[in-house]
Amino acid sequence: LGMPDSLYLLAPPLPNEMVTGYFYEKRTQVPQPMDYDSDYPGGAMVSTADDMARFMLAHMEGGC
Repeated sequence: LGMPDSLYLLAPPLPNEMVTGYFYEKRTQVPQPMDYDSDYPGGAMVSTADDMARFMLAHMEGGC
């Protein structure tokens, strides 16, 4: 489908492309790794908006 920025959690996340989360501790932002192991509405897919649009269009056009 040409979705280069997507993955299912069957594979480890792409560390250089994943966002770093932050939380506040004493008025300072502290980096916090994101948890990508939870359930997602996209069937455990981690994706960009562009890739999800490709996925949606494939379904709307009778593909997949």
